[in-house]
Amino acid sequence: MNYIIGVDLGGTQLRVGLADETGTLHASQRAPTEAHTGPNAIIARMVELIGLVRGQAPADATLLGIGIGAPGP
Repeated sequence: MNYIIGVDLGGTQLRVGLADETGTLHASQRAPTEAHTGPNAIIARMVELIGLVRGQAPADATLLGIGIGAPGP
């Protein structure tokens, strides 16, 4: 089955979800954004959360892509 990962980069929370092609959510993680730590720390936290949800996909899963939503222009 095909899967996608969605990332919501919010002002206070990072949320990451793993969904299949029907839109069913199979795994999710969240953590405080902690914007005061700077962009590199936030990116590292996103990568960590993505790895956690990706690890919950079946071994034969095909990851189609990752989408990131962020505020601002």
